[in-house]
Amino acid sequence: QEFVFELESAIDGAVIAFDCYKTQSYPVPLNSNGGIDPVRIDAGVAGFPVNDTGGVVPLRQRAHPGEHAHCFVVGPEQLLRYYTAQFDNGKASPSTTLDDMARRFEVLDNEKLGIYLENVIFE
Repeated sequence: QEFVFELESAIDGAVIAFDCYKTQSYPVPLNSNGGIDPVRIDAGVAGFPVNDTGGVVPLRQRAHPGEHAHCFVVGPEQLLRYYTAQFDNGKASPSTTLDDMARRFEVLDNEKLGIYLENVIFE
């Protein structure tokens, strides 16, 4: 199935995403090069993933039918980049790294951090 993401963010910053399937969280590439680096966004509505000119490019769900939770984290680019450097595309993110990220995010206020969730069921 082809799909795209649409995110309405209350803040400017950068965004990263995770596909949470069963008990694992996988980084989702939001740019056309397939990398998991943070993507800059402005407050408002944005579509993902994006190509080099800002156009939205559909993703394909080819495996793992069932319920998926997508988590989008919007925050300071440098902080998000620190964590994405520890993730491997296509591999589950280590729970210890995700826990550390959550602890660091607890001190950020709502003007610097946004967390958005969406649930999807793939056939």
